[in-house]
Amino acid sequence: AIRNLSNAGTMVVASAGNSGHEPYIVGAPGSTDEAISVAASIDNMDHNWKFKAVEFTLDQGETLLTEAIEGSITKPIAQSPVEGKLVYAGVAAEDFSEELKEQLKGHVALIDRGAVTFSEKIKRAEGAGAIGVIVANNRAGGAIAMGGDGKFGIPGIMVTQEAGNKLKASMKNVDTIVKFQTDKKMEKPELIDTLTGFSSRGPRSNGSRLKPEISSPGSNIISASAGSGDKGRKMSGTSMAAPNLAGVAALLRQKFPELAPKYIKALIMNHAKSITNAKGETYPVGQQGAGRVQAYESANAQFLAYPSGISLGEMKFDNKFKATKSVKIKNLLGKKQKLTVSFDSPYLEAKIAKKSFKLKKKSDYSLPIKFSLRNFTLENEQKELEINGHLTISNGEQSIRVPVLGMMVKYSKIKAKLRKNTLKLNNKSLNNGVVEVFNLLGKDESKPRGRRVDRNRSRECDLKSAGYRIVEVQTDKGPKSLLQIGVKLKSPVTRWQGCEVSVQFDKEGDGVAEQELVATLNDNIPGASAKIPENGYSSFLIDSKKAREIRLKFEKESIQNPGVQADYWPAVVAVENFIVHNHSTVAVMQVELDKIVKTDDGDLQFKLGVFHEEGGAIQPKDFLKGGMIKMPATSSDAPFMNLPQTLTLKGKEKVEVELEEGTTKGKLLVLMPFNRPGLGQLISGWCHLTSPF
Repeated sequence: AIRNLSNAGTMVVASAGNSGHEPYIVGAPGSTDEAISVAASIDNMDHNWKFKAVEFTLDQGETLLTEAIEGSITKPIAQSPVEGKLVYAGVAAEDFSEELKEQLKGHVALIDRGAVTFSEKIKRAEGAGAIGVIVANNRAGGAIAMGGDGKFGIPGIMVTQEAGNKLKASMKNVDTIVKFQTDKKMEKPELIDTLTGFSSRGPRSNGSRLKPEISSPGSNIISASAGSGDKGRKMSGTSMAAPNLAGVAALLRQKFPELAPKYIKALIMNHAKSITNAKGETYPVGQQGAGRVQAYESANAQFLAYPSGISLGEMKFDNKFKATKSVKIKNLLGKKQKLTVSFDSPYLEAKIAKKSFKLKKKSDYSLPIKFSLRNFTLENEQKELEINGHLTISNGEQSIRVPVLGMMVKYSKIKAKLRKNTLKLNNKSLNNGVVEVFNLLGKDESKPRGRRVDRNRSRECDLKSAGYRIVEVQTDKGPKSLLQIGVKLKSPVTRWQGCEVSVQFDKEGDGVAEQELVATLNDNIPGASAKIPENGYSSFLIDSKKAREIRLKFEKESIQNPGVQADYWPAVVAVENFIVHNHSTVAVMQVELDKIVKTDDGDLQFKLGVFHEEGGAIQPKDFLKGGMIKMPATSSDAPFMNLPQTLTLKGKEKVEVELEEGTTKGKLLVLMPFNRPGLGQLISGWCHLTSPF
């Protein structure tokens, strides 16, 4: 749809998303080539850098201002003209002594964060007669808005650990006074022209291409409040940044009605301003795109360059990388211009065909550029590195820039051979490599192709093969057996958040699964994020019947209460890691063997599939060919037993692995996640064969 709109002359502006600064999280549909994807920045409106403050009077008359970060459970400061002496009350994890209650009465409690909830702390302070609460953070970093159960009739804020230490030091010498209401503002000019914390980071997950492409104000944007008459409201999000940018695009279309959308996009990106974080560090291209939009400069452009951003994609390398790209420069003036070209990057070299040339009036000039890496290598444990650069073109009066983005990814060159019971591995690359060894479960066909298949639909998450191994691991509670299932896709994915692996255990074979093993992002299981606070991936074993009951209950409740949230955590039987190899085709899910339902004869019976997060993808549910799989639940009954877990081979290292035969015949699946495409899989025959290929 976006491609068709663009071809018809309509500029499409899309939000980058509000998922934060994790790489590869930028959202669709802005990830399409033709759209311009917008990150959210912070502008210089007073409310974005001048904040309501709480004022403290310290030792020797010093004044300390802290931001009035109010929570949802305390009385609003605007309704609380409270002023009083601070009294230290520890962490308030237990009921206060009578002596401390007497000291707190009519004063403001200073309480340390930790041990118990904010609600418990404030409840004890209010019960002791305190007229307000200051909670000091117990860790470095910013203060947060306190939440929890209940609603209290006294004001309360959190302050940073640094501010809390200053208050405690002052309280040892003099009465330290807090004033909740003050006309003074907490000023943070360093926030101007920074990115918001929620703005999604690129690059694009498909091919590591440049996204987002531009930044635009999206923090506390004031607009009309629907249905309120002449009142306004503030909202934040890349959904605020995109309309701002769309307005800029509309003005540029008015100024340059003859230019197609791709040229308007170039005007916007060519004249963007690189912005820095609060520490003065320049954001990478993968976060800010070309930079923060500058409408006036774009409207007064004398020439432009397109494509407006150069994507080098995944730069798989041993110690070399080369790529040739072309940039076209369009003269917007009715006179000849002389242009000079330069390139700046800490990692890339650029061989520019002509660093100085003349551009005829109302004409285009094509400029080939050969990119190569400087002479350096990644650290051993570093798997990827974002490569940034900027091509600058100037006519002496005006300069424009074209951002360059690539993702350097190490690749290995591991060869595998099976000779009798010995697996011989040889890493011919300088980089470390990984090998995963499994018993083969099966191979799958490619997703459908042909004239009837929509070329615009995604082919990602196309399952190629799968295997299993049973391993023994030691835990704090003793040894346990894990079933590990490795899957390989047809094509590499930069991150696995778009592909979910599902194993549906069906002990009766009636098509109704008793359990499902789901390997996915933690956030994709509603309710899991509260139990697993770390971002990342896990393998969830789920009671399917209980999950269906939760779903049915949720659907009924959501009719009456649209805001109700689903919680599938009660259906989770067990959780283990999901081992993902980014920039590869390989991932490994796992589950404790004893937790899985089994057939009457003690075997495992299941269907295995890889699901694409987009329902409109080609074959969004791609099950392994053959359907239901039945296999023994013991390591000794597998074709190969006691297979090693993830093997790491150093550069130029050779390794031999002795394999133990099980009681059944089968094939060995050897996966090399970081090999170049086409070098990443070996399926051997039965181990007694001397020529397994």
